[in-house]
Amino acid sequence: MFNEIILSLVLIEIVFFIFSLYVRKKNQWYIINKDKKPKFTKEILEKVLSKSYDRLLGWDRQPNTSGNEKGKYGTVYWNINAVGARDNLEYNHQKSFISLFGDSFTFAREVNDNETWGYKLSLLTQSNVQNFGVGNYGFDQALIKLNTKLKSENFRPEIVIIGVVPDTISRILSVWKHYYEYGNIFGFKPRYVLADGKIKLIDNIINSKDKFTTYEKYIKLIQQYDYFYKNKFLKEIITFPYSLHFFKNLRRNFSLSVETLKKGQIDEPTDYIMNKNLEYRVNLYKDKNNTDLLIEELKLFKSLAKEYNFKPCILVMPQKDDVKYIQTKKEHFYKTLIDHIPDDIICIDIFENLKEYSSDELDSLYSEKSEYGGHYSNKGNELISNILYEKLLKKKNDAE
Repeated sequence: MFNEIILSLVLIEIVFFIFSLYVRKKNQWYIINKDKKPKFTKEILEKVLSKSYDRLLGWDRQPNTSGNEKGKYGTVYWNINAVGARDNLEYNHQKSFISLFGDSFTFAREVNDNETWGYKLSLLTQSNVQNFGVGNYGFDQALIKLNTKLKSENFRPEIVIIGVVPDTISRILSVWKHYYEYGNIFGFKPRYVLADGKIKLIDNIINSKDKFTTYEKYIKLIQQYDYFYKNKFLKEIITFPYSLHFFKNLRRNFSLSVETLKKGQIDEPTDYIMNKNLEYRVNLYKDKNNTDLLIEELKLFKSLAKEYNFKPCILVMPQKDDVKYIQTKKEHFYKTLIDHIPDDIICIDIFENLKEYSSDELDSLYSEKSEYGGHYSNKGNELISNILYEKLLKKKNDAE
């Protein structure tokens, strides 16, 4: 009898092991033991290192590069000019007094160069609004990039706008994106930490190209400073005993398994993953340690503004699921941050203009029909530029 029980348990474990290998092959968000130390494909690594790697920031847009992607209404094109900003067409060579930093919502993915809110600001101000936004940046990377640019005497903006999505709360807690965005294995980055009430910069640990092939030497240090290694990655990984780990996080693993069996290969985050990410960032804002860190980073932004004599502005651009969550739950989950923005930093929260929008009206502002919504559409970028002009720039231009 005892031997039969042991044999049954072994067979169950083998089944779950084989099944986990199958699901993982089709779905990168179902993580198993090999994801603890993923291997870099030489061809892809060489491509990443040549096109986007940055020693200081982790990754960055390279000058004089271009690309395209499929947008809501067809293929859209982007170009990076000689100074590393998104192409501003006829305004590239004009005087610039406004600079933009931030994430892909600042860069304005999924629209053409002449449809970004940065370009539309150029039209409104008849000036060269330089857009240095980079995909997947947190406020920390945007701040470090700004600080680096300010060290050049040729870069002296009058206004600096750092644009972020509410999910920046997760991005500032990471040093390896893979521990939060499973499969983003090339995303090593710097971050700030709070120690004894003081803010401290942790430099990008993988700060040379050679370290990518030897990153396992630094894995303990990476795990030490990445919030999500213990708080998310280790809680969701499926390792031996596979059956126990599967049932330990049954709802997640069952949902991912069913999606995989229905759809086959899954290369984009599904609604389930996006909903869980929304739930996760809502909870991150409930932790005072996280919001305190972001507020301290904003104080660094304020200090830079004072040192280099520019007007600082933080622009919060909620994703569609952020807006719908706040509308439905009546809980402005990132308002704790908004209410504690340091004095002298102008804060513009786009949600204030979207809170009464219907579902159809919201759909028109984003580039996808999904619950997540994707990035802002041409119409959404138009709205953002008009809000910024009215709240930040119109009085300045009227005075002139």
